[in-house]
Amino acid sequence: MYIFLNRVSFIIMKKILLISVGILATGLIFIFLFFPISSSDKDAIHIAMMGPMSGPNKLSGEECVEGILMCLDEINKAGGIRGRKIKLLTYDDKSDKRAAVKAAHQVAEEGKMLLVIGHYYSTISIDAGKIYKKAGIPAITSLATAESVTSGNEWYFRTVPNNALYAHFIANYSSEVLKKTSAGIIFVNDDYGIPLAGNFEKTSRKLGVRIIKKWGVDATIKDRDSEEQIIRIVQELKETEDVGILFLATYSYESAEIIATLEHWDINYPVIGNSLSGTAFSENLKKYSLEENLSVPIYAASPFLADIGNEKTYKFRQKFLEKYGEEPSVTAVCAYDAAYVAVEAIKKAGTEGRGHIREDRRKVRRALTSFYDYENAVKGVTGSIYFNANGDVIRPPAMGIYENQTLHPLFSQYHLTDIRGIDNLLEESLAGELIEIDGQAMRKTRVINVGMDINEIKNLNVKNSVATLDFYLWFRYKGDFDGREIIFVNAVKPITLGQPISDIKRNNVVTRVYRVTADFKSDSDFRMYPFEQHTLKVKLRHSRLTREKLILVTDVSNTPELAEKKSLVTIQPDAATGWIVTDTSFYQDIISNTGLGVSGLQDTMSYSRINAAIRIERKGLNFAFRNFLPVIIMIIVLYAIYFIRPDRFGFRVTIFMAVFIANAYCHIMFASKLPLEYLCVIEYAFFAVYILAVIALFTSVSGYLLYRKGDFKKVRLIEWSARIVYPFVVSGGGLGIMYLCMS
Repeated sequence: MYIFLNRVSFIIMKKILLISVGILATGLIFIFLFFPISSSDKDAIHIAMMGPMSGPNKLSGEECVEGILMCLDEINKAGGIRGRKIKLLTYDDKSDKRAAVKAAHQVAEEGKMLLVIGHYYSTISIDAGKIYKKAGIPAITSLATAESVTSGNEWYFRTVPNNALYAHFIANYSSEVLKKTSAGIIFVNDDYGIPLAGNFEKTSRKLGVRIIKKWGVDATIKDRDSEEQIIRIVQELKETEDVGILFLATYSYESAEIIATLEHWDINYPVIGNSLSGTAFSENLKKYSLEENLSVPIYAASPFLADIGNEKTYKFRQKFLEKYGEEPSVTAVCAYDAAYVAVEAIKKAGTEGRGHIREDRRKVRRALTSFYDYENAVKGVTGSIYFNANGDVIRPPAMGIYENQTLHPLFSQYHLTDIRGIDNLLEESLAGELIEIDGQAMRKTRVINVGMDINEIKNLNVKNSVATLDFYLWFRYKGDFDGREIIFVNAVKPITLGQPISDIKRNNVVTRVYRVTADFKSDSDFRMYPFEQHTLKVKLRHSRLTREKLILVTDVSNTPELAEKKSLVTIQPDAATGWIVTDTSFYQDIISNTGLGVSGLQDTMSYSRINAAIRIERKGLNFAFRNFLPVIIMIIVLYAIYFIRPDRFGFRVTIFMAVFIANAYCHIMFASKLPLEYLCVIEYAFFAVYILAVIALFTSVSGYLLYRKGDFKKVRLIEWSARIVYPFVVSGGGLGIMYLCMS
């Protein structure tokens, strides 16, 4: 009895030990999978983000984090930097100097941050920058624009234009493009507003623009109770002679308050400034219920406008939409670029990791200074990023005007250019086509708004991916533009635009409308056949003007003629397939052509392109059912084999052969109908039938041999197993096909 109990206890203890080991192993696997601990995590590269994570500018701070994380996640997913992951730590400066200085001291004392990205406000950045300089921590701001942020601080860098460049550029734009001969200035009395207003005034006077009057606002970041001052200024403005245009050297809060007061007093002077773009300004306008129906024209100089972005812009936008489900703001884009520059500098620096933080910081700073010209620039979403001796970016801002709550690009933009390639330099300078700011030549780029209204789809040939599209096409522009120089990239035959059906000129803006009916070829994807969707496209660009000279942007507004007649896209009825239109979208991108230049070397030319995309799909499931009906019948027939007595082997083989041949015939017929180099959903069904047929044959042969041996028990086991398992196998295959269609 004792031996028995001892053995039982031993078995129980052994099982408990095995179970414990199993639980421990499972826990370790779980921790390893979901909370991996590796040398790369221990040696992570730490970057600090300084911004307003609370308070009135909290939304802008959150947008900064979104942009930075977008960049760092891409790097970390690709393995980090030489196996080391990048970790972001956020610090709340609360849009307050004291909080910012305290956070900066904390970063300096912790001694693990390799680099800082921030701050939001210039005055805060200046004070915090002194701490970073003393501690030897490189910092990059994507938002603060005052010159004194980087001037005299070799540890601070800026990935957007500074106030001096903004002021010089806006003064040139007001004079050369907007043709203003006089201006008024409203500025805040601090390190941000005073230099900004002074540079604008200085440049304007050089250009012959008369400064009517200047007004100062005594506002600080913490105390913005400036309403009475602004009302007094607007009252004076109403009694002053026509100022032409009003330059705002103010923060977004004061700018919105000034515009609200102008609206209230019915003063419609156009305003211009570099604080009039971004989320903060839009949110402040909403407080005054001024986000729409504004009578005051608002011109904004912005570090970024998606409509006139580069090749990287469109890829970034798609990734951002997938990640966050919303359009990227200017704040998020600029923060992304700051993080991207930081990553490129860390890569180039060759940092050593733990125990070498001071030397690693110096290496990163030296790497940032190595981005000093166009050839050594970082290609960001906002453009090429490289720094001058002060750590500032030299790049013309984008110019936009508010329409229907949205900032749209103006018809004239500027880009950096090399004057050595310009023959008629003097003529272009006198015409305002070429300006010079801070030693950099900037050349004018035209912007043409392009709109389309699809009317009808006819003669749809899905097999050849060709359809006849009938649509309205319009161009909205200033100056001269010849529509006959537009190329329809994917037209079956060359198209030349004839006489417009409408030609209207209002306020020097021309709207020219055409009607086009032609055949267009698109790239079709039949992988989901017969559940597939197709996208019919119209692609157009200018025949000779590259993107440096002409940018095409989508026009979201209707033409006057189409405002009352916004058509729904119709498709020519097709009884066999029943196609319907599910979505229509319009977007711009860039197409590059590589060819021989004048020097005989390969030269890449980039063109701005507009695309209309019409998504169509089959209506209902009738077409799919007809395609799958033979497969369904063959699957049912194969299942019937398992209900035929095993001794009728010949009959079983006959059914197998009939199904196999029928399936092969259907497969060949399909392949001849749509000869493709990849597999379609329906082909997976054909292959499934092949497999089921072979299994049925193997089962029949096995059952017949066992039957001949007289082993009826095994025969019954095989037959019943097949009858039970077969439906589950077919159901699993069907679910697999459904998964393919839904993914």
